[in-house]
Amino acid sequence: MLLGAALGVAACVHRTERPSVEPVSAPVLDLGELADTIDPGPVEPLLSNLPPWLEAILASRPGNHDRPVRLDLLERFSTWLSSGPELAEGLESLLDMLALLRDTERRLQKEDAPLADLALAARIYHALNVPMLSDPQGFFAQLWRLMAQAAGQVGQEGAQAGEVIEMVRGLMNRAPSLHRRTAARILRRAPEGAEALQVLEQVARDARQRDDFEVSWRLFSARVSRLGDAATGEDWLDLAESCARGLRADCAENALRRAESHDMRRSARWSSAAALVALARDVVAEKEPISLEENLARAERLNRLGRRADAEQILGRMIQAHPRDARPWLGLAKVALGRLRIREAYTYIRQADGMDRRDGDYFAMALGTFWGVMMDEIMPIIAAEKDGQPGRIGARLAPYLAQVKEDLEGLARFSPERAAALQEAVRLIHEIFRQPDGATDLEERVRIARLMDQALGRVLDLTLRYPDEADVYRLWLLLARYTARPAAARQAAFAPIPPGVRDSAGVLLLQARVRLALLLRSKDPSGIRALRALVADIPPDEKHAFAISALRADLLAIEAGLPGGEGLWPRVVRDYQKLLASSPKEHERRLKSNLGVALLRTGEYRRARELWREASEGDEDVLVPRLLMAVTAPGPDHRKEDLSEIEGYSRIPAVNFQVRLWLAKEERLPPEELELRLANAWTILSQTMPGREEIDGWHGAVLNESYNVSMGYSESQGLVTVFELNSDPWLILPARR
Repeated sequence: MLLGAALGVAACVHRTERPSVEPVSAPVLDLGELADTIDPGPVEPLLSNLPPWLEAILASRPGNHDRPVRLDLLERFSTWLSSGPELAEGLESLLDMLALLRDTERRLQKEDAPLADLALAARIYHALNVPMLSDPQGFFAQLWRLMAQAAGQVGQEGAQAGEVIEMVRGLMNRAPSLHRRTAARILRRAPEGAEALQVLEQVARDARQRDDFEVSWRLFSARVSRLGDAATGEDWLDLAESCARGLRADCAENALRRAESHDMRRSARWSSAAALVALARDVVAEKEPISLEENLARAERLNRLGRRADAEQILGRMIQAHPRDARPWLGLAKVALGRLRIREAYTYIRQADGMDRRDGDYFAMALGTFWGVMMDEIMPIIAAEKDGQPGRIGARLAPYLAQVKEDLEGLARFSPERAAALQEAVRLIHEIFRQPDGATDLEERVRIARLMDQALGRVLDLTLRYPDEADVYRLWLLLARYTARPAAARQAAFAPIPPGVRDSAGVLLLQARVRLALLLRSKDPSGIRALRALVADIPPDEKHAFAISALRADLLAIEAGLPGGEGLWPRVVRDYQKLLASSPKEHERRLKSNLGVALLRTGEYRRARELWREASEGDEDVLVPRLLMAVTAPGPDHRKEDLSEIEGYSRIPAVNFQVRLWLAKEERLPPEELELRLANAWTILSQTMPGREEIDGWHGAVLNESYNVSMGYSESQGLVTVFELNSDPWLILPARR
């Protein structure tokens, strides 16, 4: 189907389709005329004709119309979109926002609806107008489908949840028209007001996303004209980028000079905007492409400018003219990826299987987009077969892994060092899924531990063959964290990392996390001070800046808990307070909990418990704040009751172990029974990873760990690989054995 579509595009294109590069006339600055241009006409309200049970859900959401609360809902939703935490959290924010919109839309039915309601509705429609969420072929569509499938498996309530998810996706498809309709009403009602300036910017950005470069240019021009001397450097950069995408090179350069007069060269946006303007100038100046290579280069430049439809037309012609060349298909894959259509990009790549001119970039795209397709196809297989026959998952995944292995072999011809670590990771995954019949859970854990130890030895050899490849070191360190061989783990954790390694700050951060885990498992924590010195020497790096700062504070807190470190606690309090002031939302709960421990150590009992109470809200699987609340509760009966409620429910084995120790201590058992209880708790903990001594929290900290091995593709970076260990220390009050 995609092949036919590409050829169809090519067949409909004339050789004279080059886009115009300069405006024929000056932009229309009359906002009434602009309102007519963007107004789609009457549109049915977004939340009309809802099923009764969904009306009830929205009616039960917070109905607070206080302005700060309204803005907080929009902020929560925007934060979710940018940070990408759990989809369920985003759905909660979305439902709250829809409940607010439901009341607002009812007031908008009047022709003289208050301007404040129009502005609020425009902001909500704009927040919902996110192409990556509404695109039926986009990556988020895959996530919506997975959510709907998962929700539909849980009875009537689950079916309703699935209906909500599908309805939400439909609403997002309708939001753009309502946004333009509402913006047009505002432009006609209050053309001189701040609301008009706000919707001009919103609709201009939306037009740019739809490849409507003419309208986007007119809207940005109108906004800058209305602002006059109040236009900021950011406003001029907006206009420069809009002119560049519209191939109005003189307009783009003029706007860029105006931005420069506002000292925007120091802005993070400057380099990308200047590059876009230079790219537009090159496209305008270049001659009509003739050869395949010239056409491919022009298509790539147009795609980078965001003119994806123009790029598609050229690539469609090249597919017709050069049916055995893989490069036009790779170009189409890049266009699809620019629209966040990962499955479409992967399908284009597979169309070129067996063709000529498949280079390293081709195989990098194949591997990078496969990981997105995996979400749609492989995860449902694993979910469906997890309780089925042993080995069934491996059998069903075999064709996918075979394709990945083939692509890795292709990549190895061009970049053997990049392929090496990925080949070992895929080999390990394949071996893990070859689950034998009749194995117990313990036997299966032992088998997996043995496979990981074998892989660790092979990856150690790779560090000698490719001493400057970051991915080899990352995989080596990840395997070292989970090995049952202490000497091999220490070798990786203490190995010198060559200074020329790509992303050296990220590799050193991973090594520090592995070393911390080893130190917390050991009976001698004296290496904490040396580790603090290592982390202090990690070179500055914007990508990892917060993680490095947080680890420095955590290490200082762990050292403060060691004998002789008591005087460090006031400094720990200051460090955690500083981190909290700039913390990403997903780290706030842990930092509050750790700050609470530091405050308790400085004698601030009440403030500590307040922070633990805040940190425990919504915490269903870590439970460290609830453990801290329990062990500091007044009275043994309260402590035992609170501890019993969380026993065995934490995702961190060491937390469950500490809960059991505290319970045994609170029950004041006879010595023989106490020893039996402690031995049983230790047995449960040690079976988490057979053959390896687990972290038990004895040094006043536990680790909430997870790892991520994945691939992606970026136009600027090519193949993006992730070998990541998320290892966040939570401070606790350990029970003394």
